[in-house]
Amino acid sequence: LPVLQDVEHALLVAPGEAKAAMLQRAYAGDVSIPLGRYRPRGAWTWVLDPAAAAALPSDCYEPGSFAEET
Repeated sequence: LPVLQDVEHALLVAPGEAKAAMLQRAYAGDVSIPLGRYRPRGAWTWVLDPAAAAALPSDCYEPGSFAEET
């Protein structure tokens, strides 16, 4: 993971209901899974569809929102 963590901007794209439980564990910081241990040095954007985001706390995202660098 060190090489992958040394990035200015990490982008995680995870569509589908099958990803929801694992994404929830990662968001909670579950270090028993690789994504739960991942800490990029720069920005980190998660791009999820509603099914993948379903298990995440509703206060951690805005449905239909997106981030854009200017």
